[in-house]
Amino acid sequence: MASAACDKIEAGELCGEPLRRPRVVVPQLVPRDAELRSGTPLEVLLDRRQQLAHELVEVEDAIWRQKMTDERPSAPADEVLRIKEACARMRWSYSWAVKHWRELGGFKDSDGGLKIRTATLARHGSTG
Repeated sequence: MASAACDKIEAGELCGEPLRRPRVVVPQLVPRDAELRSGTPLEVLLDRRQQLAHELVEVEDAIWRQKMTDERPSAPADEVLRIKEACARMRWSYSWAVKHWRELGGFKDSDGGLKIRTATLARHGSTG
């Protein structure tokens, strides 16, 4: 898990999106050069990497929750969403939503795709 997170950071991505701002280095999260000298035991380095990976997961989760919070109020009451977009907003699994689309108040549009109105989403909790 830590190496996947490191790969995303090295590629300039967090949460699947390119970084738009310069990276901000938080001093207490990054080990000082003195801690990374060749004399540092491998166990200490591995433990530090694990701590950083956990902190990174927490930050990415907070970013995702903030984005979801920011998106919800901006949707007009009569907006129509594809079922995949509804799943992202409501934290439903796609397979669950497709199986229960009629119960959720969804409908098939003229293009044959499953859709749901945002007003209908407001009646449902984030189950699935």
